[in-house]
Formats: sequence, C-alpha cells, structure tokens
Amino acid sequence: MIPPYPVDTHAYRAWARQAYDGHWLFTLKFTALHNPRIIFLPFFLVAGLLAKISGADIGLVFLLMKSLGIVVFFASFFRLLRHFRLSPLQSIAASIFVGVSAGLGGWTPTLFPEGLSRNWTPVDLWLVDSNTFWCLLWNPLYPFSLALMLMSLIWADESVSSGKKPTAWLSGACLGALALIHPYPLVVLYPLLTIICIARRPKDWQPFWFRIIGASLPSSIYVAAVAIFDPMLRRHNALGTADAITPFAYLSGLGFLPWLTAAGAIQEKKFFRRYWPLLSWIGISAVLSYSSIWFQTKYIFGAHVALCVLAGAATEPILSSLGWKPRPAAACVALLLLAMPYTLTIHLRESLAMAAQNIGEDYYLSPEMKQALQYLEAHSSHSAVVFADPQTSAKVCAFAGNTVMWGHWAQAVDFEERQGWMRNIFSLGSGLNDAERLRLFWNSGVDYLFLDGRWRQGFKTAPAAGLLQEAKKIFENSEVSIYQHDAGPS
Repeated sequence: MIPPYPVDTHAYRAWARQAYDGHWLFTLKFTALHNPRIIFLPFFLVAGLLAKISGADIGLVFLLMKSLGIVVFFASFFRLLRHFRLSPLQSIAASIFVGVSAGLGGWTPTLFPEGLSRNWTPVDLWLVDSNTFWCLLWNPLYPFSLALMLMSLIWADESVSSGKKPTAWLSGACLGALALIHPYPLVVLYPLLTIICIARRPKDWQPFWFRIIGASLPSSIYVAAVAIFDPMLRRHNALGTADAITPFAYLSGLGFLPWLTAAGAIQEKKFFRRYWPLLSWIGISAVLSYSSIWFQTKYIFGAHVALCVLAGAATEPILSSLGWKPRPAAACVALLLLAMPYTLTIHLRESLAMAAQNIGEDYYLSPEMKQALQYLEAHSSHSAVVFADPQTSAKVCAFAGNTVMWGHWAQAVDFEERQGWMRNIFSLGSGLNDAERLRLFWNSGVDYLFLDGRWRQGFKTAPAAGLLQEAKKIFENSEVSIYQHDAGPS
C-alpha cells in the first residue's frame, strides 16, 4: 500500500486492528464520543484475522491482499472484454489504457505555473478514484471493489440477454458483497443495472431485476440503516459532502480517452448499440458526481475502467478509417503514447520522495516511536481514550489500537467541537482557572496523554503543564512521553 494520503492508510490499519483484537463488529476509533459496535466490514475483518493467525504485520497482509485483488480485477476485466466481444487489437488497447493511462495532471505545473485550485486541477493528479492505475497501486480494497462492480454488470447483462434467471442472483450477490466492503458504487450500479434490465427485456424485465435486488437487498438495507440511523455515522457521512469538481478537472484528468471514444463513435455506426451499457455507466457517474448525495466524489470510481474499454474499442474503427494496418509492436507504442502515463510516473516519484523524507513519520516509525506505541499497546485497554496531536493520533489508533480524539478527516466526527474545547482549555485568555481546566480536560474521558514533538514541549509550560497534576508518567524515551490519568485518592 503506497499511501499518497497517510491518514487513510492509518484508518485502514485501525479498522483491521479492531479485528486483530478480536472484534467482529467495528466502531469509529477517531472520536471519543460513544458509538456502538454495529459496523460490519468483512474485508478488514479478514485482514485482521489473517494478521492474528499468521503473526504477520497488518501492512504485509494488506500488501498480499492487494496483490491477490489485482489478479482478481484483471480476470474480471478480461471477462468484460470478452463479454463485449472486443477484437484482439481492441483488447490490447483497452488493457494498455486501463493499466497505464492518465490525463494532463502531470503537465499542470508547466501549463499553469501559477497553480490551480483543487476543483480545477486535473483529477488524475489528486483523486485516487478517478484512475485505475492509482486505485490498484494504492489501495488494498479497491481491486476487489472494481472486480465486484465489473462482475455485477457482466452477470446482469448476461442474464437479461440470455434469459438465464439464475445468473441474475450472481449479479445481486456481487452488489451485496460490494455493499459490505465499499458501498459508494451502489449509488451508480443500482440505476445502471435497472436500465440494463429494462432496455434488454422491456416486456419481462421484472423477474431479472427482482432477483438482482433480492440478492443484494439484505446487505444494502443493513448498510443504509446503519448510515441513516446511527448518529455518529450520519455525522461521518455529512463530512463527505464536498464542492463539485469542475468538468475541466474531470476531462483533463481523463486525458485522450474521452476524445478517442467520441472519434470511434463517429467512425462506427453501431458503436452506441454495442457499448451503450458502458456509456450509461459513465453518464450516470457524471450526473451523480454533481449531486449532493453522500460522498459524491466517489461516484467517479470505476468509470475510468468503462472509459478505457470504450477507448480501446474505438481504436480499430479509427485506424480502419485511416487505412492503417499497424503491426502489433507499433500499435502498442502508439497506444502507450496516447495513454500519457506521465502523471503516473509523477505519482511514483513523489511517493518515493515522500517516503524517503518521512515527514511526520508517516511512512516508517522511528525506533523511539515504535517503542512507545508498543508500550501503550501492551499496557492499556484498547478502549481507552488517548490524547495526542492529530498526526500522532492516527498512528496511536493504527498501531496501538486505542481510541483517539481526532486524526481522520471523516471519522473524527466532532473535530470542530474538539477544536473549540482545545482553545478553551489551552488558551490563557479563556478565563478558566486551573481547577476548571483540570475538570474540563479530564472529564472529557481522556485516559492517557501520548506526547511527542511540539505538544511534548507545550506541556512543559502553562497552562498545559497544570493538567499533569492529575497524571502520572508511565513511559518516557527521547521522543515520547506517556502519562496516565491519576486523579489521586478520592
């Protein structure tokens, strides 16, 4: 797992850590607010159990699962190519595009030296979900999610096209599994598969559709109920709403693929008739990406795969119209140039540079930090709340398994309130006396202080130093000090 966003990497590890500790249901660990264990995440459950049984580090388990997931994804992808009956040349082109294609993101500093705002920056430079290569490189869960999306489409289309109703159950089963590991694509897939059923069999689509829905409904109802009725998850979901990304950012982030697809559609009269399910997928993703439903930036996920297949299918009619019959080697070189993988080389280069710099110890832990985390893991209850700076909190949650007060952009659902709480306690101008500060801080549920860096220095001066009156130091090395709440005799 190469993490361009280390916070999410630590969050993944924190999920698996809960399974490692013996929990089959999960809770948000980046907030001290009480939230029950009602979240079922089978992917992280399997990862945590494998780490526990094998004794391997969770990170290594993620790497092995991601490797398996990539194999599963490409098996599904090649099945998709066969389903739409692409020729050998079209299949080669689609495979090259899905493997290495990118957009203009890498050229942004050259084309726009003054920079662009996030919503105008090509998405292949910063939005993992927009690019298949980045999805497969970065995330251990995404390859399985993409494979389930492809197989749900393939089996639904096969079922209604052939009239084989049992296959519809398989499509629904894929949706049900997807709901439990990565539910966001369901917002795209449910309308897409409904359209496929109605368009393929306008007179008797219901039996196929009900089988798809029936197989997926239990998981989907559970996920929807938890998201709607649990107050913590409602707050978590609210944090996923973001400003709409501009069409320029999407189109430039997809490179030449949309234009190749358009050119192929112009050259081949039957293009829309043959590939309309994939075109519908992209259209639904585009429309929902501008909605305010849930995590709308997630709806682009997987659309790049559909676009790569369309662009691959477009290559043959384009070349035929030009009267060019290329040799395979020459075709591959030309397609690689069209794929413009320059942005991907930037991702790799920057990831390696960030890992080498290891700013904030996001990529590997110092011996002192590792020692402190191991001590906390061995000498504290993992339900105990640990107070640390946000960056360190993510590591505490990921490696020691404790609950923390912040450290993740979406799971820290009360982050704004905690910021106000911090200002009230640690500001000399807040008007609180020492006794009030002590009561406000320790009554919040904090059990341990895990102090490093600037925060460690800050607790040596007023007013933070006064909070240590009700704490005892239980661990210290050159980098970290750990305190446990000790109110003294009652």
